[in-house]
Amino acid sequence: MIDSYGCVVAEPAIQTNPDRHMYGVYGIALQSDIPLPLPRYEHRELARIELRLASAAFFDEATRDIPIEQLCGSFYHLGRLTERSIYARWPSVGEFLVSNAGGPIHIAHIANC
Repeated sequence: MIDSYGCVVAEPAIQTNPDRHMYGVYGIALQSDIPLPLPRYEHRELARIELRLASAAFFDEATRDIPIEQLCGSFYHLGRLTERSIYARWPSVGEFLVSNAGGPIHIAHIANC
């Protein structure tokens, strides 16, 4: 969702199971709403990344007024929001919105994107 200042806000993320998945990868703690084929978190973390599921409506609103481009030869589409968050879409993988403020990464799987 975009607030009145043009910033992405995290409120529309889909509510998930309180038993979130926690992984440890190269010293990074990865907390996810979805299961991933990664090792379980066991050690101290150098950094923490949070993946949160978001609805299609969330992505539609976030990208409504921005150009989505595919650079020549790239496998993904990219858009830069006015408040400097980054939107990415990978075919057969999903959509991703990375906050400019270090907040959670919003994700959505799309079967035919």
